[in-house]
Amino acid sequence: MERILSLWVLSVLPALGSADQPGSQALGAGLKWKEVAETRIPVPPREHPRLYLRSPQAAQLDARLHDPALQSALRKLRSQAANSIPMRIELDALQCLVSKEQGLGRATIESALALLKKTELPQRQDACRVTGRMMVTGAIIYDWLYALLTPEEKPAFIAELVRLAKTQECGYSPTRQGSVTGHASEAMIISALLPRPAGD
Repeated sequence: MERILSLWVLSVLPALGSADQPGSQALGAGLKWKEVAETRIPVPPREHPRLYLRSPQAAQLDARLHDPALQSALRKLRSQAANSIPMRIELDALQCLVSKEQGLGRATIESALALLKKTELPQRQDACRVTGRMMVTGAIIYDWLYALLTPEEKPAFIAELVRLAKTQECGYSPTRQGSVTGHASEAMIISALLPRPAGD
């Protein structure tokens, strides 16, 4: 969760500030809703990126990564990436959003998909956090590097994310525990299942 928050602070937080800041209107602009089983839910936008940030915020990333106020957060991300393969993959994806470097993007996609395929539910207490956290990594790569995915990789990512979703204690679809409060909501539904790719 700390890693997600660090990425969110670097990329999105400024857009939630004052109304006159570029990109501040983009997060909620044109949001559409649909009814599903008597529940009103937002329809994901058709463009990418859309997870944790949108195009206006992605365009600001280069400047933000050089903002002196955020250097401590960036140092922390780099330190975590040195000791965590998922974190390194996510940081590489962040760099790809800035540099548009296709070679790095393709390598990041291939690393992420290989890691998803070998991720299994460990035999320990609260193991769903491991598979749930890998779902977040997969969703970030799928969304942020969507333009570089091959037609074969898109369903492969989705298949792996659905496989990992089925390891969650709440089930998939998430009907076995509370959806609004408690452990299932905090760790599984909001953190792991909600970022999963939806219809493109």
